[in-house]
Amino acid sequence: MTDAPEPYENEKRQVKVKDRGQPVNPLVAVTAVAALVCLVSWIAYVNLFAPPKPAPMDEKGRANVAYIRGLLKASNGDYSKVPEEDHTKLDKMTGGRGGMVYGLYKAGKIDF
Repeated sequence: MTDAPEPYENEKRQVKVKDRGQPVNPLVAVTAVAALVCLVSWIAYVNLFAPPKPAPMDEKGRANVAYIRGLLKASNGDYSKVPEEDHTKLDKMTGGRGGMVYGLYKAGKIDF
């Protein structure tokens, strides 16, 4: 049979690690940690706490806003002064909430 050594059951194995040189300068370590904290804080703010950005508007959206703005100015914020055909068009654009748009405008919550 072979003369293989028996496993060491009761002895601890020691691993020697080569010296990796000089330790890190404390100023470099503090700067790296500060940069990491700033990066994580910024990412958390952008993804969790920043207010939502308004969606970009296309030409149709700009035309709708201009139309509603014109109706609001022409009727001086009074929904009852809007002609019936404009009521229908406004309700179609706002999903049946044309009167609410006028109410929000009067309350000063939206500005066209």
